[in-house]
Amino acid sequence: MKNRLILLVLLVSGFLVFLFFYNRYRTAPQLDPFNLSLTTSEGKVQRLSSFRNKNVMIVFYASWCPDCRVELDDLNEIYASRLRNIEVVCITDDPIEKMNSFKKKKNYPFHFFQASVQLSELGIFTIPANYLVNADGNIVLQKVGAINWRDNSVVVKMLELLK
Repeated sequence: MKNRLILLVLLVSGFLVFLFFYNRYRTAPQLDPFNLSLTTSEGKVQRLSSFRNKNVMIVFYASWCPDCRVELDDLNEIYASRLRNIEVVCITDDPIEKMNSFKKKKNYPFHFFQASVQLSELGIFTIPANYLVNADGNIVLQKVGAINWRDNSVVVKMLELLK
């Protein structure tokens, strides 16, 4: 009887630990993206308030992250033809020099910013983390993990969420 009780306690404890880490690493945290303190590629401190009243796709990324690179490349491929009415904002905690080198190397037309704190301090433990914000300032999508921008149904869904 005592062994069964110990086993049950261990199983329940293990399950609770699993749920904790799953929620921490696979759930995009609630945040106010327009209130983040960011640094531009020129080294100026700025908030995203200049993007209010616009549709914005915010991607938290790192230049070393393979999924981030694939997602940004795919997003770049369809950006001019399908997403002209969406401002893409890329936020990293990489050093500014690395951020600028990455942007220049890939020739992305997106807005790049460095977070003033580590992404983990914002509650972002898994990248890429994506936030789609409509022109009213409402977050209509939060997603941890890369978005498959090559899938037309995904693009259609994203555009519908902004209406």
